[in-house]
Amino acid sequence: MKKLIISLLSFCLLAGCSKETQPKDTVDIIEKTIDDDVSIDTLIKEMTLQEKIAQMIMPSFRGFYDEEGNNSGALELNDALKEAFEKYQFGGVILFAENISTAGQTAGLCSDLADTVKIPMFIATDQEGGTVSRLATGTQMPGNMALGATRDPQLAKQAAQIMGNELKALGINTDFAPVLDVNVNPANPVIGVRSFSSDPQLASMMGVAFIDGLHEAGVLSSLKHFPGHGDTTVDSHIGLPVIDKSLEELWQCELIPFKAAIEQGADMVMTAHICYPQIETETYGTSEGEVTLPATMSSEILTDLLRGELGFEGLIVTDALNMYAIAQFFSEMDAAKMTINAGADILLMPFDIGSLARIAHAGEYINGIAAMVENGEIPMARIDESVRRILETKKKNNLFKADDRTRDEKIAAATNEVGSAQNHSVEMDIAKRSITLLRNRDNVLPLRDQNVLLLAHDDTEINSLQYAISVMKETGDLSCHVLIDTYEDKSLSEISTLMYGCDTVAMISEIFSASYLNPESEKGGDCAKVDSVVNMAHNVGKNAIVISCYLPYDVARYDADAILVAYSTKGMSQDPRDSTGDLPQYGPNIPAAMFTLFGNSSPQGKIPVDIPYLTPSYDYSDTILFEIGTGMTYGE
Repeated sequence: MKKLIISLLSFCLLAGCSKETQPKDTVDIIEKTIDDDVSIDTLIKEMTLQEKIAQMIMPSFRGFYDEEGNNSGALELNDALKEAFEKYQFGGVILFAENISTAGQTAGLCSDLADTVKIPMFIATDQEGGTVSRLATGTQMPGNMALGATRDPQLAKQAAQIMGNELKALGINTDFAPVLDVNVNPANPVIGVRSFSSDPQLASMMGVAFIDGLHEAGVLSSLKHFPGHGDTTVDSHIGLPVIDKSLEELWQCELIPFKAAIEQGADMVMTAHICYPQIETETYGTSEGEVTLPATMSSEILTDLLRGELGFEGLIVTDALNMYAIAQFFSEMDAAKMTINAGADILLMPFDIGSLARIAHAGEYINGIAAMVENGEIPMARIDESVRRILETKKKNNLFKADDRTRDEKIAAATNEVGSAQNHSVEMDIAKRSITLLRNRDNVLPLRDQNVLLLAHDDTEINSLQYAISVMKETGDLSCHVLIDTYEDKSLSEISTLMYGCDTVAMISEIFSASYLNPESEKGGDCAKVDSVVNMAHNVGKNAIVISCYLPYDVARYDADAILVAYSTKGMSQDPRDSTGDLPQYGPNIPAAMFTLFGNSSPQGKIPVDIPYLTPSYDYSDTILFEIGTGMTYGE
């Protein structure tokens, strides 16, 4: 058995900390052999308090700023970052788009990060697929709501396994996915297409399969956002949402997917920065008055509900502690104390270490928590409980096993796997399966033997349209003459000129929140323009088709002859067939919708959420226009 020899030494001695940050008690160098038989008890016994606390912290570094505010980037470890990881020995790190470029660069960065610590780190990112996808050159997959539209758990598993394989190849061992929030509120500003469905049973089925896929790839999963972010109208990145539901109501919907996934064997659960005043009644005084403790700080929710009633034995990780919902209302040290005492094991992004000042602050933060342990504000047993869970999870998932490959060998393997042609082929097949046909008056689709004006919202979608049209021309599957243009930057008069000579107008519609539906709002002009073009086409005897390419609730606005739903607006920066190296990540959904529009493939998706009618004031009504499960195929 291969073994990794490490020295457990106080991180402050290891890096030569200043007197101010040096822990009160230190230990001698103790050689330990870490392998499958590692003694977690021995590791915990020999760790200092600061080392234990550091295991519970997962920082970010989304840039590196000098004293003048100049950013040298975050694609590699400079000397200061390397020393910071060596000094503090964090239990994990989260990577963002700012840390990820090519497969080779990312694999090299992850290899360098792994080399800085004595106890292996959770190296994590948010690779949900679809709209939240961090791998710059990876396979994006069509996203959760698109997967929900397929209603095929094997496709969810396949998508997750491919994303997991790519993460694993890069050296990323933890994926903050899947999202198990049930998007029951169409006005939800932050979940939307990140959710599998508004049906908790469908969300459960797809979420469990997604976890299976990650696990088969050897990547840890994290369920989010517990106990549910699907019924909010506030984004916790910019506010503190409140869900006024009882525990009984949560059991009828929001908790169903979490229960199923926990029973399947989830590794982590991520908390929601959301207040549930019917469940957690304790409040915290702020300058703006008393606020109810959010789930992240609620022992009622994390300990009694998640640990007790749901029986979760894995790791509880907070959502990012620097989000507005926490940072605006809670002091940094109070947030740490209440989060730990509530039952959280890992503090995600309590700080960023992207400057010398921020690195110094990391030591102050760790020592601040240590002081609260020493004065009894945080029980020592609570720290030991979390550290034990962290180390046992790392052992269970083989993180202690030595990787004998060289850095160059890791880079070569990642370059082979990430964004491969085979992975993209599967991605496109899944996307095609998700495209949903909600209306097809007089069987106007598929489009054949006619002149078509195809209008993208903006230039970011042009390559996707041109790619799909080019592929169909090459395969002989396109019988139409197609003119491609954009409408965001054009007047109705200009669009009317473009329509001259065409038989059908097909337009992409995209909304990112409910506010886009109201023509009086700042973003309402796009929907209003689509409406106007549909009416203009009808007035001159032409067919009008709308392809909804983000939140599907926009379809209630349009009296189009046919409506397709694609669930993502992600475009292409280049034709993927022209790639000579790392291919930038792209979305398959728009091309898949084009293949369906022109009959290269038949629509198979079923809408995974209810689509309500709109009121005269452009709010969502209680009456359903398209019920969940609606979806036509050609010939029906």
